[in-house]
Amino acid sequence: MGTQQIDRHGAGCDLASKKGPGYCVWGPCSRRLPTHRRRYCSDRCGRLWYENHRWDAAREAAKDRSGYACERCGAAPLEGLEVHHRIEVDPQHGYRNGCQHHQSNLEVLCGFHHRDEHGFRREVDRLLIWADGQISKQLVLPGIAA
Repeated sequence: MGTQQIDRHGAGCDLASKKGPGYCVWGPCSRRLPTHRRRYCSDRCGRLWYENHRWDAAREAAKDRSGYACERCGAAPLEGLEVHHRIEVDPQHGYRNGCQHHQSNLEVLCGFHHRDEHGFRREVDRLLIWADGQISKQLVLPGIAA
């Protein structure tokens, strides 16, 4: 999974049908399309596709899947549930339709755990930058004076 964009037929998506035009776009189904359909063999397959590629539908599907509770502590606040991308959204791609919204990449968190997750990531990034600087200082190439 990455943040690749999806085209009309879902090329490049792990959940897309590999059979191509004339078949249901939703990969787990991949049935031949009925004559009156163009992308999905049924409304159910269309809904499942959108719940994994459109942010608004994916967010609601994730909350429904979690029973409207934090997946870490089980808290079910009336307000403040947030849907977190386990693999961060590429800033260039943002929240447009794409594979970054697959349900396997989404986690429902209370506000406390969502803030905690992003604080942890900032600390890891800070430490990686520091470590990279330390390694660069110690790196001495042959024939080059330090």
